[in-house]
Amino acid sequence: MILPVTQGKRFFDLFNSLTIYAHRRLQVVSDSEFFGVSPLNPIDETAQRETIMELWKHPEILDDFVRDNPFNLPRRDLDVALTWKGCDIASYTVDTMTVGNTEALYFCTEGHAFVVWGLSKPIESMLTRIPGVVQTTLLPFEDKITYGMFIMEMPVEMGDNMRAVLRKDFEASVVDGCVVRTGAQFLEKMPLIRAQAEQRQLEQFRREMEMEERAQGPLPGQHRGALVGMDEDERERRVIEYIDNSISEGDRGKRIQQMLDSYCLPGDPVYTLEELLQRDRDRESDTRIATMIEANRTDDDFFRALVDPEVLQDDLGSFSEHELELLRELAAKGGRWHIPAAGLTTLKGVPRYIRGLCYHFHDADGYLTVMPKEIVAASQMVDWDEPLSYARRRREMLHFMELISELRGILTLDEAFAAYRTACPQGFETYLEVFDILFESLDSLEFGGCVLETPDESYLMHFELFFDYLRSHGIRPGDSDAYFEGELDGLPEVVRKHQQGKEARALTKEMLASNSVFTWASEQPPTLAMRNYLDTHVPDDADDYFFAEKVVEDLLPEVFIGFFESGTQVFFDILENNGFIPDYSQVNKLLGLWQNMCNGLPNWPNNGWSPNELHNRSSKRMIFYNEDGSPMRIGRNDPCPCGSGKKYKRCCGR
Repeated sequence: MILPVTQGKRFFDLFNSLTIYAHRRLQVVSDSEFFGVSPLNPIDETAQRETIMELWKHPEILDDFVRDNPFNLPRRDLDVALTWKGCDIASYTVDTMTVGNTEALYFCTEGHAFVVWGLSKPIESMLTRIPGVVQTTLLPFEDKITYGMFIMEMPVEMGDNMRAVLRKDFEASVVDGCVVRTGAQFLEKMPLIRAQAEQRQLEQFRREMEMEERAQGPLPGQHRGALVGMDEDERERRVIEYIDNSISEGDRGKRIQQMLDSYCLPGDPVYTLEELLQRDRDRESDTRIATMIEANRTDDDFFRALVDPEVLQDDLGSFSEHELELLRELAAKGGRWHIPAAGLTTLKGVPRYIRGLCYHFHDADGYLTVMPKEIVAASQMVDWDEPLSYARRRREMLHFMELISELRGILTLDEAFAAYRTACPQGFETYLEVFDILFESLDSLEFGGCVLETPDESYLMHFELFFDYLRSHGIRPGDSDAYFEGELDGLPEVVRKHQQGKEARALTKEMLASNSVFTWASEQPPTLAMRNYLDTHVPDDADDYFFAEKVVEDLLPEVFIGFFESGTQVFFDILENNGFIPDYSQVNKLLGLWQNMCNGLPNWPNNGWSPNELHNRSSKRMIFYNEDGSPMRIGRNDPCPCGSGKKYKRCCGR
């Protein structure tokens, strides 16, 4: 059913005139957004919908419209406009029902069913789901009921049970005489329907408030954790203090000494290269360290060649900055470095065993670290700044590649190199140089990313995606799996397809300064809101200092995978796996926090952008968010949160 042509034309003239008047008063969007470019559609449909949704909140504008009559409309049309006061957008279930011998589409709410006329085409042709749920504004128009120019279909699938309930409610409304067919009936019934809706909303609000109040504090089986209310610095200090107290200084020192003991060569210290190599061979019978020795051994001729300063200079290029600093200090001490056992609680400042360069012996009250005297002599002619500079650039490059794989999940090696050169113009200049180092690091497990070679392209991937790829090929991932050749399919392919058409996000200064993008993400407001809530609801048998951190650590990879709907069950599984079984009153709060994390943090299908950021980049209007990541509610006349000093409607809300 659609309105007769003459009646439809009058409705469009009235509704469009009211919309233009409301636009001039409310300025929900700018003029350039409001007025369309097509002569057939002079008003943009989206802009009209946003304006009308705001109009229903200001019924006084309808009075002003009728009083001013800026478009010289007939009095009978103005009288119709006055009947729209009190109308608002609402949700309706829709289904095709038969009453008597007539089948029609009905809109149902609050025990009433409405016969609604289409404007220019049957409503059935506009919907993809019947039965279904829609949002719209029903409007009386003389002897009929129509709608306020738009119908938003909600993504609700109705199964047999829901459809049976809907039909039962409809049949009850027929029996009770609650089928509304005309504009006059609509005006008669609407006060009752609004009162019923307001009462239902009030009851729902009371239930939600009761649940929220219950969810705020710890419930039976939960307690407020020891870290509640602390700022980040204090929290970190308390956690470190807790860790230190959980392991006595004596136990920690004993573990460090046991590790150093395993490195020590037998007997009294020796200082020449040949003696040290021989002593190293002698201890190979010790099965505790045989594997470690074998992993560090090559032909001894290589180590003898290190006495040549040029060979030593080249070899030093394979070590990290920290190792180089310790080796340089050891050489500066003449190749002898005494390390007292008393108070030894970390290996951070102790040179590690390196065949040919650095060895350990026991001495009277601790350990003696030795560098062969021939290497000490050669080191005097080494330019230590050169390998240190190379080691720094190497570390920065590998760190960047780890960060970019964490931010974007999967990208080609070409894309990774281009991103690196843009972010680090003072770094390595050639593709070959970068990826030679990368592949060396994959072999030594020094690099945290993974590489997939396909027939068409080479990809840098985060290990979560990479391991999923291996599992999809029947391969059980192991610690040594960081490189593979094959076809791209499974989750990595899905993520890659989602990335198409989305500009790649660059690493920010904050991300580059962090240990990982996941560390950066753990410090963002939506994540902190989740962590702080969990801090106040620690299961009684969980550790106050690590429960919330562990849950967040488990959640972040799921956030970055980026599929919120499919991840909802995963979210509750992670909570359960960490010993947290939510009470019914906590479910909505937890889901809200989870959704804020998923919307406020980067994900891989978005090429490193968060959904909120993508929305603001593509939207004509800026949306602001609260500390927990939820959308901020801003009145149109409120100061704009951007700090411009203008009203929101005149600034970012235009």
